[in-house]
Amino acid sequence: MDFSQLDCPQEAFIDFIRAAEHAKVAAPPQNTPEPAPATNFNPHSGSAPHFAPPDYMPDAGLALHNADPAAIRRCLYNNSYFWLNNSQQFWFFPTFIGQNSIAGFRRLNNNWVYMGFGLNMVDYFYCSGR
Repeated sequence: MDFSQLDCPQEAFIDFIRAAEHAKVAAPPQNTPEPAPATNFNPHSGSAPHFAPPDYMPDAGLALHNADPAAIRRCLYNNSYFWLNNSQQFWFFPTFIGQNSIAGFRRLNNNWVYMGFGLNMVDYFYCSGR
């Protein structure tokens, strides 16, 4: 594959593909009852959380600037707020953190939407827990 046309480094693209594969959920076997709907997020299910993020925007003064994988790892499977260097800011529920990228669910119009982006795009982030 020719990565020269992509808007991100090859490593970030590969991390994003791995995250997308990680989020895939196998169909249940035939003739088995459907499980009861979850009341909380199961991080092993690969699905979006079943709860809304907090109803406030955190103060950027409380956020961390160092967006390396080790610093961001504590946000995994927790509501987090991200400020990107393209002026976007949003609630995010990370489900995958790679060397150069992060993937998970962004809150958009009262829905969770799966997305990923390079860690080099992160200006600040704030982990709120649930």
